[in-house]
Amino acid sequence: MGTANKQRVTIASPVEISGDDLIDAVTKAPGAYLDEHEADSLTTIAALVLLRKTESDLRESPPESERGFTRSDFLEKVKHAFLDKHGTEPNDESLKSCGQAVASQMAKFRPKVSIHGIHCQVWYSGPTKAHRGGEGSDRYYLVPNVEPADEATLTFAHLVARCFCCPAPSVRVFDPNDRYCDERNCYGRHFAAAEQKNYVTILPEPRPSEGVRTPLPLETQLVRFAVPENELRPEVETDTPSHQPILPFEVDYLSDLGLSLGTPIIYEAPQFEAFSGFRKVFVLDMSTYRPTGTLKDPKSWAVLNCAIQAGVNHLIAYTAGNAALSLAKLAYEVNRMTGKRITVYALVGSDISDNIRSVLSASGCKILPVALPSGALPIVDRSNIWSYLHCHLDGTSSDVPLSDAWNVTDGHDGVGICMYRAIFGEVFRRLQPKFVVVPAGTGNLLVGASLALSNLEDSATARKPQLIAAVPYPENIKQACYEQKMPYDRRFRLVSEDDAVMPKLTGAYSPLIPCVSYLHKTGRVHFIEVSAAMQLAAAQWMAQLPHGLRINAEPSALAGFGALAGGDDRFPGLREYARDQEAPSDYRSLPSSSSTVLVVNTGFGVVGARDYTFLAKAGL
Repeated sequence: MGTANKQRVTIASPVEISGDDLIDAVTKAPGAYLDEHEADSLTTIAALVLLRKTESDLRESPPESERGFTRSDFLEKVKHAFLDKHGTEPNDESLKSCGQAVASQMAKFRPKVSIHGIHCQVWYSGPTKAHRGGEGSDRYYLVPNVEPADEATLTFAHLVARCFCCPAPSVRVFDPNDRYCDERNCYGRHFAAAEQKNYVTILPEPRPSEGVRTPLPLETQLVRFAVPENELRPEVETDTPSHQPILPFEVDYLSDLGLSLGTPIIYEAPQFEAFSGFRKVFVLDMSTYRPTGTLKDPKSWAVLNCAIQAGVNHLIAYTAGNAALSLAKLAYEVNRMTGKRITVYALVGSDISDNIRSVLSASGCKILPVALPSGALPIVDRSNIWSYLHCHLDGTSSDVPLSDAWNVTDGHDGVGICMYRAIFGEVFRRLQPKFVVVPAGTGNLLVGASLALSNLEDSATARKPQLIAAVPYPENIKQACYEQKMPYDRRFRLVSEDDAVMPKLTGAYSPLIPCVSYLHKTGRVHFIEVSAAMQLAAAQWMAQLPHGLRINAEPSALAGFGALAGGDDRFPGLREYARDQEAPSDYRSLPSSSSTVLVVNTGFGVVGARDYTFLAKAGL
């Protein structure tokens, strides 16, 4: 299926290691297995019985005829272990077939270990003779094998990385497939070990230049200011931009091909000053990006430039629509102009509308439908993403990353955050409002803005704005950030009249939850939940404006504008929050706020039926 020119990740011959090394590797296997499987299931209990027996046999070295268990002894051990855990015996039929179930799980179980500085992975054959290729006795046992895991993988030599959640992060090599920090002092360690594989804390950044370099043309105009000079910091007071790289690519191949990204505009929006009661409301308008008019375009620009440099042919992303559409449109132009065959694969859930599916497919995306948990937790396991891609490319269910493929799901790519950091860095260099309101779905934009704010800490003349994360009520990442775990209790809930219509932001899961949680924990972000009434009020205010004063924002992008003014006591907005800071004793008596606000408009991309219904209701 089109794999003749595709470089597969290969596994080398077994590593020569000592018995102690093998025992050490196998000792870690039960914990690694529990991280990946449901602890209370019969199959997990049976697997742990065999894994622990494997370790014991390695230490005691019994003859092969005494390794493991007889079938009856194995089933008896599993039955008692299940009884100890649940207080009841397992179903007889399930018990009899648990050996086959364990064999199926072992075929996929490949925990990674480090032996003498070499990255390795452990795999097991068994537990029956048939599962060991006919080798050994008829007893039930596992045979451990160790192989090197340092196969050729995707690399970006022009990038380095730091952990976002470490108090004093050190520079490290950027590995796109190893993104969670394991340092003792890392805030990310507060999250459950079983969930960490689906999170990201390590973010890329450009490798510092060792000599004089000429800035890329895009670095010289990241933002256009349509704001009176008296509202901006004078250039003489700002730090002179260094000649260090600020974008996550060395060569702008897309610009060299004659393509254009466009530039976001900052302007004053007096029409929303009357709506919100703030002294000044500015808008960072990302709807002027190309090719799709959304915040996803600068991310896609970085992804395609990096992909061309690294020889990537396959880009895969779990998406609500806009991310894949932006990637596909740029990849289409690159492919037509260069003869390359960069393919974009969109993992979409069953809740994605037919309209969005059709638009993605027509734009060149390969749609890979996935079964997701119902409710607010559409989590796609990172290893499953590779399985979906392998299934399409070579018909296997392997979860091993490919050397010419890149998981660019929001957060996993990392280079999108680099772009947002650079954009906000230019914004804060000239404009310093009191508050910056950022719509937050995955948190990409929010984390990028926070990194840009960190650059202001050493400036004596800079006033540091406060970040406001505008999230839809009720399904958003706030609870997971507060509790440092996924809110599984919210999986099933009744729809209410307060539910906002923001499908691009809705969802309790994001790979960046540890990063956003760290922002909350360190007091660098304040969440505002936007209700249906707050969203509709902003949309209806927009609808009564002359067409020339309206802002090109899809329903999800209205989160930032809806967050400006609260609906009622249950849903206070930024206006109420700002007044409380200005006059805590009696903020409701204040008719307005003296603060200035910058609202990020994330644009208008591909939308579905619910979006169209909302826009019609608002009169837009």
